[in-house]
Amino acid sequence: MSKHKIYRTETPPKPTKLPLHPIWRGIGCILVIFIPLLSYLVSNSLVNNRQGISWLVIPQDLVFSQFKDSFIVVKILYAGILVLVIGAVLALVTFILNRLFGPSRYGPHDIPPEKVKKIGR
Repeated sequence: MSKHKIYRTETPPKPTKLPLHPIWRGIGCILVIFIPLLSYLVSNSLVNNRQGISWLVIPQDLVFSQFKDSFIVVKILYAGILVLVIGAVLALVTFILNRLFGPSRYGPHDIPPEKVKKIGR
C-alpha cells in the first residue's frame, strides 16, 4: 500500500442539484442557427412584399444601389430586429414555464422567510 493513496469503500453522496441534460445544449445550438435564418427569411419576405404591407417603412437612406440587392441593408436590419423579438419572446416563455414547473425556490436546507405582519400607520 502506498503512502499517499486513500482508499474508500463507501460511495460518494449524490449531488443535490442534477446537472443540465446534454440535449438542452444541442437544442440551444440548433436555435442559434435557426432563429437568425428564420428571421432573415421573414424579413426577405416582408421586403419583397412591401407594397401590400402598409406598416413596413423602408428609409431611402438604407437603400444602396451599388449592391446587387439594393435592399440588403434593410433586410439585415429587419432580421436583427426579428432576432431580438424572437429571443425576447422565447426568454419570456422560458421564465414563465420555469416559474410554473421549475423546482422550489427554497431547498431543503433553506429557512423560509418569516411572515411579517405590517402594522398600519
